[in-house]
Amino acid sequence: MKQLRCWLCALAAILLCGCARFAPVLDAHYIPAAASPIIVASRLSLTQTFTPRCSGTLRQIDLPIARFSYHGPDQPLHLRVSRVRGSIPIQAQITTSVVASASIAPADVPTDLEWVSFKFREGHLSAGQRYAIWLSTEAENEYMWAGELDLRRDGAPFGEYPDGGAFDLGSSASRSPDDPTPKSEWGYIYCDNTSVRSAGAAADLGFRVYIVPERR
Repeated sequence: MKQLRCWLCALAAILLCGCARFAPVLDAHYIPAAASPIIVASRLSLTQTFTPRCSGTLRQIDLPIARFSYHGPDQPLHLRVSRVRGSIPIQAQITTSVVASASIAPADVPTDLEWVSFKFREGHLSAGQRYAIWLSTEAENEYMWAGELDLRRDGAPFGEYPDGGAFDLGSSASRSPDDPTPKSEWGYIYCDNTSVRSAGAAADLGFRVYIVPERR
C-alpha cells in the first residue's frame, strides 16, 4: 500500500509538471500607466504591433477596451493577429498573413474600460518576428481601445513600448499635416500639434499576449 501511494504521488507530480509546461505564460505586453481611449468603428480600425520574446502557440490576448453605453455597437469586435514586415503595417500584407483570429459579441464588452480576453485555439508566434494586433468591427457605433496616445499638450504620458507601436486606418484616421500616408493605409496615430512619430514611437495601445512556449 505504501508503495502504491508513493507511485501515485510520483505520477501526480509528473502530471502537474507536464501541465505547467503547457500552461500559457505572459509574453509581450504593454500596460498603459494612464490610459486614453481611441475609437474603433466601421470607419476606423486600429492596430498595435508587438514582438514576442519566445516562440510558441498563441492562446490569449487581453486588451483594455469598452463599448459606448448609448446607442452601443450592434456588431461583433474582431481581433486578428498578422505577421508584419518592417516597422509600419501594410494593409495588403496583414490581410493575407493572419495567423490567428477571434471575435466577441457586443454584450461581452463592458461599458467601462476593462481588460477583456480574446481566446485562440491555434496560431504560432515566432520570437523576434513583428506582429500586428488588428482590431476592427462593422459597427457604425463605437468601441474604445485604451492606450497612451502622446497627448503631451494635456500632460498625458506617451507610449514607451520598445518593440512596436500604434497605427490607425480608415476615413476617420488622424494624421499629421506632414504625413503623406493615405487613409486607406495604416499610418502613425497623430494626437498632437506635431507628428507623433517623427522622432520615433510615441503612441501605444494596451495589450497582453499569452503563449504556450515551445518545448526545448
